[in-house]
Amino acid sequence: MVSAGVESLEWLTAAQRRTDESVFVPIGSNGFFTEGKEKARFDQQPIEASATIAACLSTYRLMGEERWLEEAEKVFQWFLGKNDLQVSLYDATTGGCKDGLHPDRVNENQGAESTLSYLMALLELQAAKVASAHKLDQEMSVTL
Repeated sequence: MVSAGVESLEWLTAAQRRTDESVFVPIGSNGFFTEGKEKARFDQQPIEASATIAACLSTYRLMGEERWLEEAEKVFQWFLGKNDLQVSLYDATTGGCKDGLHPDRVNENQGAESTLSYLMALLELQAAKVASAHKLDQEMSVTL
């Protein structure tokens, strides 16, 4: 089951990257991704990024492979402007998160689902980094 789950996540993360490999592009909700058809590019929503981050970090905790922590960090950058429109969805003034990306603009609404998606992703990523640093500290103290 673990192998099938990791294989599925590898497929999903590959399907949600731009061709340059460094930009997360969630499958849009305006058509989704039907087998044999082109995936929808828009409307991109924060819940997709948050769920992908959660899946990557769960896999990181399970497998201990740094590539999953790195993938989660790449996906998180989508919130901060490394996306198709090069616009931050996180609003530092309000603490909220905009509702998503349309082909020509950001959805300025800052609903609860989007803001919670951002905050959950942020907290989970920070917790993973703290745990990783703690593990490294323990390993270094044992080797000294």
